[in-house]
Amino acid sequence: MKGQVIYVTIKDIYEEALYLAEKTDDATGYLDDEYKKHHKEKGLRLIKHAIRYFLHLEGRKGVDPQFYREEDAVPLDNYILKNIIPCFVAAMLCAYDRENDKYNLLIYEYQALLSNYKSYEQEPELTDILEGMC
Repeated sequence: MKGQVIYVTIKDIYEEALYLAEKTDDATGYLDDEYKKHHKEKGLRLIKHAIRYFLHLEGRKGVDPQFYREEDAVPLDNYILKNIIPCFVAAMLCAYDRENDKYNLLIYEYQALLSNYKSYEQEPELTDILEGMC
């Protein structure tokens, strides 16, 4: 879970959030191009906010996600990029659209993912335990 760093773009995170929120171009998704554009701007702002939060949690200084473009890779943990941030963004997009049932499910899942990440982060690594035993 923690430790594996891959580079995922902001666009990848946004597409995953759309999938989780069921916001696609089919009958359950966007109504028109203006709505789609506005929705995307909101989603990208949410993603950058979430990236800033996790960079702060990891103690990384001097990196401002505000300057990231959609194609830029985000240097964060795989679990954060593929699970936590898309779930948060999907929940917030559903809240924005007043889809309370979807929001409640996604925010619950987000809280569980965040809790798992924090508890995993606090556990000592196996190599640290083995080094201490020698």
